[in-house]
Amino acid sequence: MNTQILNELIFNPTDKDFLYNPYPFYRCLRSEDPIHYSPLGFWLVTRHKDIEDVLRNKFFGKNFGAVLEKQLNTKIADEPALKMINLQVLMSNPPAHTRLRKLIMKAFVSSSIKKLQPMIEETANMLIDRVEAEGSMDIMRNYAERLPLMVICKMLGIDAEADMDFFVSRIPSRLLDLKPVSREELDEVNQDVIELSAYIKGLCDERRVSPKDDLITHMVHAREDGDILSDDELVANIMLTLGAGYETTTSLISNALLLLFRHKESLDEIKADPSLTVNAIEEALRYEPPVQIAARTALEDTSIDGQMIKKGETVILVLSSANRDEEVYSNPDVFDIYRENIRPISFGGGAHLCLGAQLSRVESAIAINTILKRLPHLSLDDVEQPNWSLQFTRRILNNLIAHW
Repeated sequence: MNTQILNELIFNPTDKDFLYNPYPFYRCLRSEDPIHYSPLGFWLVTRHKDIEDVLRNKFFGKNFGAVLEKQLNTKIADEPALKMINLQVLMSNPPAHTRLRKLIMKAFVSSSIKKLQPMIEETANMLIDRVEAEGSMDIMRNYAERLPLMVICKMLGIDAEADMDFFVSRIPSRLLDLKPVSREELDEVNQDVIELSAYIKGLCDERRVSPKDDLITHMVHAREDGDILSDDELVANIMLTLGAGYETTTSLISNALLLLFRHKESLDEIKADPSLTVNAIEEALRYEPPVQIAARTALEDTSIDGQMIKKGETVILVLSSANRDEEVYSNPDVFDIYRENIRPISFGGGAHLCLGAQLSRVESAIAINTILKRLPHLSLDDVEQPNWSLQFTRRILNNLIAHW
């Protein structure tokens, strides 16, 4: 690679222009340096084929706790937030991951998506009822965030209306970004996690005595060959379900709506034929994926397409780059609701494929069809210059103002 191109490929996850539109930089990386080492201390992998290989490679796994230990100069056992995150199925490796996933899957199987659809539709309509007479709203705050949060709370058996702000303010998602976290910020997150953990543990204790037909009950009573989830594992993975159960779907709903209103012909076609929404959701997942990256750690010395990766090194898989790989998708920078065989990599893959991927898709399709039907004259402000939250790890809007 020539020196001029190399100088242009300095990765800066705090650069506002990059964060507002990272895709040109990723396109350049795929072409010039697809397995790119950052001076920040990790590898950026940007091609679809390499990312798929890593997701299925047994020599790569999760070691998020160790990364944070190093970054914060602390120990997992001393930090309640890190301890909880480290116990989540999303952050574990086999055999612990296999065990946790089996037990949690038993609980999720009991909540079939088909049975949930009427509840999701009812909740979406209720949220529209609340704002219909006002003539405007922030779709992010009043709809895209509230719908999946209320759905996951109802699934868990939690009073969403009473406790929504409590949950949202205490889910430790800020630790999942790659931005440095100060000691003061970590102390705040630790306190949030202590309070949320106590609340969740109380719910688990209640379900042991008085079972209900909800996800917490199913998780409390899940068994596999006599094995059960420990108290800490229950709390950690219910916390994960709360966070993952709404944050990704919030972004998917709002990102998909933004894309449709940018492409009026596609919007009109979906209004005329709502069945097209299913494929439009897949294309939105590809084009503006809510989760932009997945992190892995080399468990042994290994390689990616000939590039040596040493044991303990961190690899950042840029899912949003894989979704625009020219070797996989024709015209990847074009949003096309009729694109065939999309299969975006947005929910990860391999052993850590997202458990809630299908629920997120169904919720998003219902959310979009409901709002377009109920508010036929809906219009969005600033569709060409949206107010993105400038994050490297997630693609989420700060707001999405609508009028009708």
